[in-house]
Amino acid sequence: PQNISIDDEVAIKEGAKICSCNEKAQIKIGKRTTVGYHTFIFASEGIEIGDDCLIASFVYLVDSNHTIKKGININRQPNETAPISIGNDVWVASNVTILKGVTIQDGAVIAANSVVNKDVGANEIWGGTPARKIGMRE
Repeated sequence: PQNISIDDEVAIKEGAKICSCNEKAQIKIGKRTTVGYHTFIFASEGIEIGDDCLIASFVYLVDSNHTIKKGININRQPNETAPISIGNDVWVASNVTILKGVTIQDGAVIAANSVVNKDVGANEIWGGTPARKIGMRE
């Protein structure tokens, strides 16, 4: 589709799913980035991944979430969306979920099995559920 942009030397491993979920959603993957086996990238608004990133296997990036107001069936409620932005030289380890509205700055590392729902600074190491800062790259 026109709204998915994959730059040069990108490796997308078997079973990965990249879906712009509507005609306005944009997905951009930068140069020399690897998208691991069975990773899902689902955009309702926009997801951008920079250059030289390692996105491991079984990672889930989704830029939308269901609203959950009481008194209305959840399946009848609209989604809320906010773009995801991942900088350059970022490593997202296996089984990580990155939720709507998150920005991960250059050089950051996200530990395996984490759920990221807040912005991550440059060269920070985050882990856990929900993810929190656990160190810095040196």
